[in-house]
Amino acid sequence: RAQKIAEDYVSRTNDARDKTLIISHTHKGRKAINTAIQQERLARSEISHDKSISTTILRAQSMTIAELKHTKHYAFINFFPN
Repeated sequence: RAQKIAEDYVSRTNDARDKTLIISHTHKGRKAINTAIQQERLARSEISHDKSISTTILRAQSMTIAELKHTKHYAFINFFPN
């Protein structure tokens, strides 16, 4: 599954990649997807071991059932700015 996600991601344009959000329900799955994407990008010479890159990883927030029911506990994040 991680390999298919990675292949789909690297086949996209840079603009499409910037607008892509990949969600995994487990830390193990996230790590597998990240590794597969890195391997695909290395194979395409988009990145190298010589240079560092940064990426954003969003982590789940632990909330109680009561907190989940109220919007005051959520923040708006614009993933697609102008």
